[in-house]
Formats: sequence, C-alpha cells, structure tokens
Amino acid sequence: EEVTLPYGEEASAELLAVHGFLPDENEADYIELFDSAEELLRAVEAITRRPELSSRLPRMEASEGADYPLALRPGGLPACAHLLGSLEAALATDDEFHLFE
Repeated sequence: EEVTLPYGEEASAELLAVHGFLPDENEADYIELFDSAEELLRAVEAITRRPELSSRLPRMEASEGADYPLALRPGGLPACAHLLGSLEAALATDDEFHLFE
C-alpha cells in the first residue's frame, strides 16, 4: 500500500533543499513582486507620476489579506487575486478608489 507524507506549504526550492525532491506542480510556489503595499504604491507613483497615492496605504494595509505576498502564483488569474486587486486599487482614480471595500 502506498504511503504518503505531507510536507506542508513549502515552496519547491525548500522541498529540494530540505527533502531532496521537486514536485511536478506546487501551489506554494510564487514570485513575489512587491515586499509591501507601500512598495507597490511607490512603483505605481513612479510609473504613473501620480504622487498622491501614498494616502491609500492605510486602507490597503487594513484590507483583508493585506499580509499575503504581492506575488504571481501558479493557477492563473484566480490565484493572483490579491496582487491584481492591490494593483487595481493602486491604479484606480480617486473616485474609483472610494468604491473599494
């Protein structure tokens, strides 16, 4: 009978270093694009030349999932919802931003 062992939510690099194998697919893998909402807002400010975006930081940091990495994940757009929602909030006009919950 096959025995399976759970390894938890470890990225492929950790699995290789600690356990000596790479899984075919791993939902725990991700590429972090921004360290924080503040870094994301600074990047959007630099690209769009809209310096007032830092005022959005408290609301973005208070949002559900604010502690999750702003990252690309396997699984397509649904898996990247936190990153995409944060980008949408950062790029929204002032009128649109007030509609975010």
